[in-house]
Amino acid sequence: GSTYTNDEYMLTVNVSQNGTMESEANNTLETADAVPVNEDIHASIGQEGDIDCFTFTLDGDAVVQPRFTFKPTDSSSKTYVLTLMDSSRRELLKVNIGGKESTKVIAPVALTAGTYTVRIENPRFIRQDYTLHLVSMAVDAAEKEPNDSAALATDLLIGSARTGVLTSDADVDYYKLTFAEQTTVTLKFSFAQSTSKNTAFVLTVEQNGKTQWTANIKGDSGGMEQQLQFPAGEYYIKVKPSTWQSARYTIAVD
Repeated sequence: GSTYTNDEYMLTVNVSQNGTMESEANNTLETADAVPVNEDIHASIGQEGDIDCFTFTLDGDAVVQPRFTFKPTDSSSKTYVLTLMDSSRRELLKVNIGGKESTKVIAPVALTAGTYTVRIENPRFIRQDYTLHLVSMAVDAAEKEPNDSAALATDLLIGSARTGVLTSDADVDYYKLTFAEQTTVTLKFSFAQSTSKNTAFVLTVEQNGKTQWTANIKGDSGGMEQQLQFPAGEYYIKVKPSTWQSARYTIAVD
């Protein structure tokens, strides 16, 4: 009141919102909110230095794409940082989001069954609400991130396809093949066909650090099938983007 009065009054707040609400404090991995996939998660940055952490569990392999929306600001500077980590706290995806990028498309990532954490930071400190939505698309078998080197390669078994995603133009995926005897197989690689006649992916077969075979795959091809003969030994297939399109792909040997 503008002048003193002892009159009573009543205040009522009705909240109706679909989805899951953040519960504070959730600013550490240990206090992270457990949230579902494929559902809106409503949260906010309430004070300077606030960090929000959310954990989610995949019962099976899946491709997950975070969708992060907020009211845009008038600045292009880094306003949010979204980090996706596995149960060992390894960073699988890290995205800087500018204040004007409220509709930014975040790259998907292929994940194996397990528990993961999304951390939201706001280094500029903009007090506002936001919505996180973890879109999950099931696949038969996903690559195991990180697999960006031969030492971290995902096993590729004959007759068992793997789904992978290249999350940036610098990302590469490695797959390991082992043969006890000379074997002839068909290498199959497929992705959503585009209209581009330029090379979209480069596939390389390596052994002992040396290139044994290379293929440049154009965007308008939608993939390839190639019969290859492998003497007994250990081999690595490297998948590298030529022009990054955050493309989901499937790789198999039959």
